[in-house]
Amino acid sequence: FGDRFIDMSNVYSKEYIKILEPIMERITGKVNKGVYAYMKGPTYETPAEYKYYRLIGADAVGMSTIPEVIVARHSSIPVFGMSVITNEAHDDYADDFENDADDVVVAANAAADKMTTLFTKIIESL
Repeated sequence: FGDRFIDMSNVYSKEYIKILEPIMERITGKVNKGVYAYMKGPTYETPAEYKYYRLIGADAVGMSTIPEVIVARHSSIPVFGMSVITNEAHDDYADDFENDADDVVVAANAAADKMTTLFTKIIESL
């Protein structure tokens, strides 16, 4: 089904970025760009892993998005990436710190209305 090795050097559509960034800025008040690194879950990263990803240039780490982007790229589907950052990475946690999935759900739910508005406007613009 297509190429075995997919070129990922320019995976995100510059055309979509140009169209959609102003919409995002109008709705959210800002647009942050960065490097998203993928980590196979279902586990949260260790402090050492966060430190490593920061060292190699990642701004965010997650267990999703990248597999879907690879499939879309393989299928020649234009891609625009967007993420809700649900927890902040640190490499200097207190000894008793626990990464809590409940906190992630709370943060994601807090972004739901804004994301719904954002995706509605994005789809209308396409």
